[in-house]
Formats: sequence, structure tokens, C-alpha cells
Amino acid sequence: MAILDEETADGRAAKTNEPQVPTSPEETTVRTISGNSRLVVRFRAALNLLHEQHIFQWSTYYRDYLAEFFGEFFTEMKNLQPDDLCTAFSEPLMEHSATIFAQGYDFVRMNRSYSDPVQKSLSGFSRFLDLPLDFYTASVSRVSDRRSAIALRLLISSAVAGIVKGYSSVNLGDQTGRMILPRMPRNWAHYIAFLTPYHAEDVINHLEPGPFSSGLTRSVLPLLDALQRFFEREDEDFQPLPIVGQYRWQQRRLDITVRPPHGSESQRFIEANAFLDGDSVATTELNDAVGRQVSAVIAPLRPDVREIVDTREGLGEIVIPAEEDQRELTANRTFNVLDDAFFAFRTKRRDVFPITYNFAREFPLLDPNKAKFYHVSRSSVRDLLRTFERKNGVRLWCSVRRSGKTTACFDLESSTGDSVIIGQTCGTTQHESASVFYNRVADAVDSGKRVSRNFISDLVIECAPLDVRERRMVLVIDEYETLFGLFRSSVEGAPNIRYTVVQPILDQLMAFSYNNLLVFLGQQPNAHFILMEQNQLAPYVEQDSFPLFEHRAETTSGEFAELVRKIFTDRIDCAPSFVDSVFEETAGHPFLTANVLGEFVDWLIEKRRPLMGLRVDKRDFSGFMKAKLDRRNIELSRDYEFFRQAASQAMSQHGYRTNPWLYAAYWLLRLIGQEAPNRFRVSVNDFEGLVEHIPTPDGAKRFTSAELVRSASQANFLSYDKRWVNVRIRTLGRIAVSVRPALA
Repeated sequence: MAILDEETADGRAAKTNEPQVPTSPEETTVRTISGNSRLVVRFRAALNLLHEQHIFQWSTYYRDYLAEFFGEFFTEMKNLQPDDLCTAFSEPLMEHSATIFAQGYDFVRMNRSYSDPVQKSLSGFSRFLDLPLDFYTASVSRVSDRRSAIALRLLISSAVAGIVKGYSSVNLGDQTGRMILPRMPRNWAHYIAFLTPYHAEDVINHLEPGPFSSGLTRSVLPLLDALQRFFEREDEDFQPLPIVGQYRWQQRRLDITVRPPHGSESQRFIEANAFLDGDSVATTELNDAVGRQVSAVIAPLRPDVREIVDTREGLGEIVIPAEEDQRELTANRTFNVLDDAFFAFRTKRRDVFPITYNFAREFPLLDPNKAKFYHVSRSSVRDLLRTFERKNGVRLWCSVRRSGKTTACFDLESSTGDSVIIGQTCGTTQHESASVFYNRVADAVDSGKRVSRNFISDLVIECAPLDVRERRMVLVIDEYETLFGLFRSSVEGAPNIRYTVVQPILDQLMAFSYNNLLVFLGQQPNAHFILMEQNQLAPYVEQDSFPLFEHRAETTSGEFAELVRKIFTDRIDCAPSFVDSVFEETAGHPFLTANVLGEFVDWLIEKRRPLMGLRVDKRDFSGFMKAKLDRRNIELSRDYEFFRQAASQAMSQHGYRTNPWLYAAYWLLRLIGQEAPNRFRVSVNDFEGLVEHIPTPDGAKRFTSAELVRSASQANFLSYDKRWVNVRIRTLGRIAVSVRPALA
């Protein structure tokens, strides 16, 4: 347990002769956490260990070590004041951040292992900031009292401030972090939403002066000042803890989202916007804010825009002009607007009122910028990797689209034991460093020139997050079908590339797997079957079952239950039987789980169910299934549009020509669903008959039932035992039955 005291300048505990007011233990307050406390000493020692032995291993050692300390500091911070600086917590993070990013940049630059060491450094910086955010987002829903809210806000604010200030001091070639951060706000500016005013001002002082810093001072600081006042009012029963921060680059705007007061009639999130640049503020943007029911907009206004704001109904109530050098005035106006907005939420409380807003659709299925605020750590994927991490060879992990493979790939990019894990993707990504492998291979294919003998080994070192020389490596390649599709199409267009680029790369990947582990992630189990007369890699690829979100029956803990909780944003209490029922329907597929639960909340709205004290169980989900999971609703619901299109295209004539295996897999879902629309399972003997009914052009090769049941089960389309073959994800089976394939 940490020692908390009020310190004098020389570090000794201060004594006072003033009379002490008797207080209950819950009301006892002190000024700070001592820098000499056992907790802080242990924290510094842990950071030193991470630096010396586990540098940049974000997803394993850093996550595990820091989560424990964040929990301990959170407990101690409940004794602090809302405006405490938490220096003893922030400074070790600042020093650690400065040390590791300086070391990382120097290593990359000296080894010439990356074309843009600054971008790689920024990627690691963002990964570091994600760690306190993970703890914060996992904790914010459980905070119910004022002291806990203050503590959580202080923890995330001081952690972010420390990491940012440390990075700002790093020399990065002819630039410093102080210069780079204002020029690259898309990598980190959304974290400003979680800062207290003091920490935000401190961070701004560590940035190079310019338009970005000025915009933060003029618009964002007053907004943070206004939010801070709710934490400082002792009689305040609502603390507006931010849950989402987004920096919108094109609009030069920081959006801060908080949850409504507990028990309010409206379930909408409360949003405030701060524009950093007056030239980006147009009346269309302000009108859009009104339409989105934004509570407050702080913005520097040009004279023409200001005239419109003053005269147009609806704008004047929410838009606060950000005046130069008028921080207190702007903060006062912002506080009044927010206080009115929060009061409106509070005065609409009733013991019983129906749900009117589908908060489940706030879950960011298609918004990668918000995904990190709803992140669920996948221990099941880490456990799968641990099974093979000390083995060499080539593994293939396949699963249905939108299974969380890409997120899991980035979560794995770190190190466990003696192995360094390198996550790369052949798909689109916001992380430039995560697509280096595919981009380099594509460049080699485009050039057509013979690749060097060390092309793959050099490329893996280039992609690695740290020095991997003399260390065993695990290379994870997501969207692997794109890589082999590139090889296939390039050889068809220019046969010579087979011998100068494609064949050498396949051979070098095979050589890499002799002493390391290569993992392919994708949807299809046969994309690597190209150039089979000379493909030395393909015979060594072994397929494993990729886990969907894991669930333990009759519990509300674990990966899947955490996913359900985040989709519901903790507003609905779920009985274990409810979570079991949802899992039985979606098998832990994250995208389809969010789709189904979005439809479920719509059903609750139609039934006029009250939110206050709402607890749902198996009976509720059964009623929902009867009403909403029939073929007609599956056909009409916008939630299932993505997989309707995916299934329709997969089962079409074009789908057969481009991917016969995926074609067969979706047709099996359809045929089993038609045969057994309630149970979505058939006997092994009946399954063999259904395979013969897959419509296939005359003379075309058919997959055997054994091939399909084995490969489709490993890819989460099916599951089977000695007697039955089941549709693994029933919702996907319902969709396959509902669509009209082009080939009937």
C-alpha cells in the first residue's frame, strides 16, 4: 500500500497546528502521493525492468505489468483532490517514455531498418498511450461515486500527460517530439479529451508554438475547464467522465463524449465539440452539430459565421465563441451551456420510462477511430499463439469475415518469452508500420527484378518493433489471401516474375519457418495453393481453428461477456442465461453479435421496456428470436447488410469462379439452414447428401464432404462431432438462407 502524505519542500511530512475537523474515513483527503512511497518505488522498478528486458512489448509485458499498477494507483488516488497533479505517478511515465523512444529511434536509424523511423516511433507512442486507455475504458462503467470518478480522471490524465511530455523531449533526427507532435495530431490528439485542465496546459507547454497549440489553448482548454468544475463541486451528483475522444483532422476539431447522468430519460451520449481553427468552422458544420444534438460547440468564429450564429435559431444556444486570450470567459460560457444540458438530462429522470434510443449502435463496427474505446483483450488468441510460439513451421488460422482477426493480429504484435511477435497485414490499416511487409513485396512484384537472397529476412527485421537479431521470431501475416492473390495474378500477367520474385519469396518464407514461426490469417484455407508443381511452402502449412470470442457457460465474465457489456455500454444488466443464449446464436462472432444486439435493443424499444433496473435473461432473448430472427426480418434489417452481400456474392457464379471453397462453404450454410431451420444441424449422413446438392457446373471439381467439414469447421463456418454437423454461427446460417444467390 502506498504512503500518502502532505509533503514539505524537503520531502518530510508537514505538520500543522490548525484544528482538525473530524471526518469519516470516506471523506478523508490528503494532498498527494509521496514520491518515496513503496508503490512509487515499485512502479519505477517495474518500468526499469520493462525498459531493460521487455522494451516495446506492449501487448504482453507492458499490458500485464501496467494494468496491475494502474489498479493500485487508482485505489490510492481516491484520497486525492480533483486538481491534484499526481506528479509521483506521472513523472516515472514521462522519464520512461523519453528513454525508450529515444533508444528506439536511435536503433532504427543506425540499422537503417525502416524507411521512416519517425512514423514507426509515433506508432509505438500511440500503442503506449493505449495502455492507460484500456484500463480506463474497462473501469469507467464501474465508477459510481464521486471519489472514484475523480480518481479515474486523475489516473488517465496524469498517465497520458506523462507519456506525451516524455515523447516531446525525444530527439528524432533534426526534429524533436515537441516539433513532431503538433504536426502529427492524428496519431494522438484524441487523448487530450482525457486530460484535466492542468495536465492539458502542461502538455501544450511541451509542444512547439503554432496553430495547433494556439487552437488547443483557445478552444480546448476552456472546454476542459468547464468539465473540471463538475468534479470540483462537492454537491455535484454527476461527474462527466469522457468515454470517447476523437480528433477530426479535416475539421480541426476535438470531440469529447460523456455518458448521460445515471437514470436520465434520454440514453443518448452527451457530446461537446471544440474547433481549433476558425477557417474550419462553417455553418454546415454547426448545423450538423445541431442535428447530432451536440450539447456545446466551442469555436473561433469569423465575423460572417458569428452573425449567422447570433441570428439562426438553435445555434446560439450551443455555440460558444472562443475568444483570443479570454479563456476564463469562454470557460464560464461553456460551463453554463453544459450545466443547462446536464440539468435537462437530470430533470427528466423517472423511476420507469421506456428505452427510446438504441445505444447498442454506438458500438464502432465501421469506425476504426472509435474502436480502441471499446477494445476487448483477446486472451484466447494469445493462448492459441502460446501453443505454437516455441515451435517452428507455418500455421494457418482461418475464420469467417469480421471475426476480429486483424485486431487480434495487432494485439499480438509484441513478444512473449524468447519470441518476438511481428504483426503485419496485407489489408488496409491506419498503422503505416503494419503494412510494410506487403508494401515491400508489392514493390518487388511491380519492379519484376530478382529479389535478393536475404529479401525476406531483411524485410522481417525491418518490420520488427525492436531488435530481433539472434532472437526467434513469430511473423503473423493478416489477410494472407491478398498476398497470394498478388502472386497468382502477377504470374499470370508476366510469367517471368515467377522466377525472379514469387518463387524466391515462397522459398525464403519456407526457409524462415525452419527456425521461426510463420502464421497466416485469413478466411479461406486454400489461398496458398498456387504454383503447386514447385511451391515448397504449401505442403508445410498446417491449419488450426481460430477462436471466436471465448465464453464460459453460466457466467458473465470472460471475453464474450465483456463484448456484450461494451455493446450495451453497461446500461443493461445481463443474466448469465442471456449471455449464454446470445453466444449460442452468434458463437462469439463480434460483428454479428453487435448486429444481433442492435436488433435486440430495437425490440426492447418496440416493447417499451424501461431502462431503469432492466435485467434481461434467456426468456427475453427467446422472445426476441421469435419476433426478429425470422427470414423476413433478416432480409429487411440494415444490420445484416454486410453479410447479406458477402453471402450473395460468395454463392454467385462469379463467387464460384473466384473462390470455389468459399462458394461451397456458404452453400452448405444455406442448405443446412433450409433442411433444419430451427436446429441448424444435420446428421453426418445427411450432410454427405447435402454436399452433393451444392450446385456446381458440369465437369467442375467437387469438394468431398470430408474436406469441407474439416476445413469449414476450422474456419468457423461449421462444427461437427461423430453424429452431427452444425452451422457454427446460426445468424450467418439465417443470412445465407435469406439471400438470393446468382447461381441457383
